[in-house]
Amino acid sequence: MTQGEQPIVLDTNVVSELARPRPDPEGLAYLRRVSHRTLITTVVLGEIYLGVEFVDEGRRKTELRRHADSVRKAYRQRTVPFTAAAAQHYAVSFAQLKSQGLNTSVNDAYIAASTVTSKASLTTLNVKDFENYPGLELIDPRAEGSRAGSD
Repeated sequence: MTQGEQPIVLDTNVVSELARPRPDPEGLAYLRRVSHRTLITTVVLGEIYLGVEFVDEGRRKTELRRHADSVRKAYRQRTVPFTAAAAQHYAVSFAQLKSQGLNTSVNDAYIAASTVTSKASLTTLNVKDFENYPGLELIDPRAEGSRAGSD
């Protein structure tokens, strides 16, 4: 990452998209452009491994496990932990969302809190799941993919 470039946390669905037989081409173009800036969170890694556990034994499970292991290895120095600062941000923000009658999953709130406290943006295919989270900058890789040649 060069100085002045904001880190980008990949949401679980973006990492999972890369394991599909035919990933979204616009999303891939975007990820190629920003790959040097990308991070994952420990929660994203946990969700990836959890997804593998729900697949029946067989070739697909083996492929997904291989993908999860390769993500873990590739991001071993770029995995954002769930810190004490993230825990505090999560508690305040999650309570605020609930008091406003807005629903969010606990894991999404953990990912959002880790992203905000890391001063990063979040790339997700489910912008609606995160759009009300305080202080979170969101990127839809499908919308950004068309700008792959710009910068």
